[in-house]
Amino acid sequence: MKLAPIQRAPKWQLYGLSFKAMGSPCDIKVWSDSSEQADRALLSARSEIDRLEQKYTRYKESSLTSQINRMAGRGQPISIDTETYQLLCYADEAYRLSDGLFDITSGVLRRGWDFRRGMVPGRQQLDSLRQLIGWTKVEFNEQHIILPETGMEIDFGGYVKEYAADAAANVCFQSGIISAIVNLGGDIRVVGPQPDGSGWP
Repeated sequence: MKLAPIQRAPKWQLYGLSFKAMGSPCDIKVWSDSSEQADRALLSARSEIDRLEQKYTRYKESSLTSQINRMAGRGQPISIDTETYQLLCYADEAYRLSDGLFDITSGVLRRGWDFRRGMVPGRQQLDSLRQLIGWTKVEFNEQHIILPETGMEIDFGGYVKEYAADAAANVCFQSGIISAIVNLGGDIRVVGPQPDGSGWP
């Protein structure tokens, strides 16, 4: 795929790639003096975002998130890698710093609402769903995770897009790009200033 420059500066050109991922419009722009370098950086960054979406989305049965949630209450540990362990550690820190307000097990509450039919949950249903919430119930270490109660689930959606923006920016930097902006539906990460020293708009 050849990506046309969208802006020029002495020895530099601004290349861009727009697409949809993680339910959001996404845009990556990189400054480079080489179209080949820009192509490589943009497409590699897009691939990294796609990888993370496939791995952590709850909308695909094949994702790691879905695999973990399917095994809730069975007492069988699910193997995780270092990346997932670090994301779980981040969730743990966010839970503690927010005094429990940030809880990646709270997504089960969505089961109580049916917006298409205009249905809202009653007190009994909400009380039942609340029993499935509780980050402190989750057991995990560097190799495994267990959701101890049937019906529990985790959802990385509260922060995996921000993580993907960081990861995509890092891919650009590793490709030799020293000036870039990654915008995933408003979750933004930049790599350096623009070539003239100005900030990104």
